[in-house]
Amino acid sequence: MKKAIVFCLIIFLFLNLTFAQNSGMISGVVLTPTGKEGILKPLEGVDVALSGTNFKTKTNSSGGFIFSAVPMGNYKITASKEGYFVEEKQAALNSPTALRISLIIVPDTYSQKQVKSKDMKTLPEGEIVFIAFAALPNPKTHSVAPSLIDIESNNLSILDAVSRGYDPTNPYGGANPLIIRNPHDPMTPTGNSPNTLFLFNPADPQRSRFLNLNTQPYWIIYNQATKRLYLADQNERMLVIDPANNSIDGAITFRGIITDLALSFNGEYIYAAIMHSFPKVAVISAFKNKIINVINLPQNPWGVAASKDGNFIYVSAGNSQKGEVYLINPKEEKNILKKVSVGANPSGLNLSPDGKFLYAANYNSGTVSVIETSSFNVIDTLRVGIQPARIAVSASAKKAYVSCNGSNDISVIDLNSNQVINTIKVGTGPTGIAVSSDGQKVYVANNKDGTVSIIDTRADLVIQTTTPIPESQPWGIAVK
Repeated sequence: MKKAIVFCLIIFLFLNLTFAQNSGMISGVVLTPTGKEGILKPLEGVDVALSGTNFKTKTNSSGGFIFSAVPMGNYKITASKEGYFVEEKQAALNSPTALRISLIIVPDTYSQKQVKSKDMKTLPEGEIVFIAFAALPNPKTHSVAPSLIDIESNNLSILDAVSRGYDPTNPYGGANPLIIRNPHDPMTPTGNSPNTLFLFNPADPQRSRFLNLNTQPYWIIYNQATKRLYLADQNERMLVIDPANNSIDGAITFRGIITDLALSFNGEYIYAAIMHSFPKVAVISAFKNKIINVINLPQNPWGVAASKDGNFIYVSAGNSQKGEVYLINPKEEKNILKKVSVGANPSGLNLSPDGKFLYAANYNSGTVSVIETSSFNVIDTLRVGIQPARIAVSASAKKAYVSCNGSNDISVIDLNSNQVINTIKVGTGPTGIAVSSDGQKVYVANNKDGTVSIIDTRADLVIQTTTPIPESQPWGIAVK
């Protein structure tokens, strides 16, 4: 009997020792920004959980929490409290020692507090179209516009370009297209900088205005959740702009060229595709203006788009010979879940309104790949114009519009049949493209003649073309 008791005790101690060696502790603190300066302070009463497990607790008066005897493994920790945005963080527990985690949750009114109500009165109600105009390439000022061709063939220096006949005063040859046709046009700026943000008011052009910049602006997105505009510039930065107050709130600097920007469906996150010797996608909190994750990529990215449910992002990458699109979970440790081959230099991405199809504009192939998101396979390849650059989708018109930089037109895709149904001639070098909030207009940035074409989606006809802005070329375009 005694031997049996001793044996049971030995087994019990052995099992406990084994369990202790295969488990550990996860502890941490939950903080929140408070006051005018956004100082981080501990937050009590926050629900903290290890997703998919029974480990749940609330933070104490010091904002602290602790989970004991947690089996080794990878976990997603969530922090939630009524009146705050949910925060998630990945945690890898791989040793018996305690793992310490800090989480920052932001009040759901925090972004609105940063914008004074009186400031918003200066931004007209209704639709505003934002267009980024960058100065023309100029060897005297070392001003270089971005290119949509692959990076390996874009290594000419300014001196090389000049020696090969580059004329900074007339870069497109022939007659200079940037002559003001109508000096009294309200959309023509007076004494503006060639680097400018054009705030075009379609309902009342007289109220259009310009925000002069001291840097070349390229790609832009507008976030309704924060009432902010995010702008990629020549200095490898993303500027945060308050368009209501004509002010720059801040900037995030990256080591690499930003080739595209995208928003999560709820506006909580910004995704920046970054071309560099170490290519990547940065995940940025729109409410904290802070990088919260960096996803390394096997090759340079061109386009990025976010799924409607917020669980995935899609990134296109490649060169002048081939291209791929990656399916990525921006919150998991193993980020790239799947990949699919598409055409060469897939420079633009966009989703159908229901999220069932992803469209990739293959710049060097003259095609658009149609990807079924559920299987993540290419189900069709559509022939479009020359050098398709970007894609905009109109939910109300049930069409996708592809800017074709080399053929100076827009290819129109019917979203029901996934077939090209029309071609619309626009200005020279259409690049950036965006759809109005009601889906009835498409705005096209004609990069090589300095104009913006406005298309009626019901008739698929150009109904207006703006006056060129002197010595500038439009790139990105976004709609409020």
